[in-house]
Amino acid sequence: MVLEEALLAMSGKPTYRGASVGCVCGERARFVSYRTRWIKTLAGEASLVRAYYHCASCHRGQAPWDAEQGLNGLVWTPRTKALVSQACARLPYREAVGLLKEAEVIQLEESSAEEIVLEVGARVRREEAAEEQRVRLSVEAALACKLQVSEEVPEAAKITPERPVSGTRLYVSLDAAKAHIDAAWHDVKVGAIYTVRPNAEGLDTLHERTYVASQRQADGFGWQLRTRAAFWGQPAYKETVVVGDGADYNWKVAEAHFAGAVQVLDFFHAAQHVWELSRNLYRQEDAREKALGERWAAEMVSTLKEQGPDRLLRSLKRRKPQTAAGRDALRQALGYFSKNRRRMDYPAFRKRGMMIGSGPVEAGCKVVVGQRMKLSGMRWSSSGADSILALRTAVLSQDHARIRRCAMAI
Repeated sequence: MVLEEALLAMSGKPTYRGASVGCVCGERARFVSYRTRWIKTLAGEASLVRAYYHCASCHRGQAPWDAEQGLNGLVWTPRTKALVSQACARLPYREAVGLLKEAEVIQLEESSAEEIVLEVGARVRREEAAEEQRVRLSVEAALACKLQVSEEVPEAAKITPERPVSGTRLYVSLDAAKAHIDAAWHDVKVGAIYTVRPNAEGLDTLHERTYVASQRQADGFGWQLRTRAAFWGQPAYKETVVVGDGADYNWKVAEAHFAGAVQVLDFFHAAQHVWELSRNLYRQEDAREKALGERWAAEMVSTLKEQGPDRLLRSLKRRKPQTAAGRDALRQALGYFSKNRRRMDYPAFRKRGMMIGSGPVEAGCKVVVGQRMKLSGMRWSSSGADSILALRTAVLSQDHARIRRCAMAI
């Protein structure tokens, strides 16, 4: 077999690292013998022998060659694990395994593919957690400098952006989708960070994007979003724009992690609230009144976009609903539009060329969660969902290098 012949040059004595090697316990592990292991590669399955060492102090065994090649207890090579992880991030396990088999790339069981995903996905999360810790240190160091406690930012806290600044404005948008996890429906928070380019009319249009997604609570997800934005150079942009729907947690995240950013309430969510209110203020069973309500809603939505929220708020304050349901709907609408008033200055936002819709993150909810985690009959464990989210966001963000690195780690 060609593969086995190629591995012969790497087997046996070439794997010997001396009479002893360092052990994690601080002592030395001595050479015991050469032992056989099997590996499964994209070129097929083969065996080889490598030097095995044992530590008498902590009773651990190790094969240095395995670690050097990025191998662990599984038989799969790092390159194989990276490919399987990317395939399973794109497709359901059965389809991914079938496609790899049909293309004569590699043959494996669904359970093996899931095992690989859990391993590599968990490593992606650990790498992300390390990046988040660096951002937290950077924030603490910046605060210390501001308070003149220290004049130098620690090396561990310095952030090197992954790409050059593109344009003058960076967008951050967040939303949530539902997935069936641990026998119940749970929120999966999704964030999109994207750069823009002006079109012929000078309006921002989507250029590059990256996604984050997790089951974390608002504060933890805020740090996750802030970390991705930091590595995309967010502090270097002249302006950051946070776009979201009316959920309170969106703006809590914006205030905590993107202080000074322009906050924009997604225009289509605002318009939806106007239309919902009209259905409560005008009797839907009466054709004439229903038509009046539709005309009122259309006029208010147009006014909201062209003139901002003031006229809408004045109109709402003058209304006197005749039913309890109408009064309750009006009260809620007044609270919603009053609370988000400064986030609905759409004429000013559009004049500056800003995007006023959260389309990129809504699309993100569909492609990150809907198209992979909500297909017919899908049920997830918390760890399985988290691993798929980690890998899928990396794939959709074109961050294939991260998956390759994490497939190599031990």
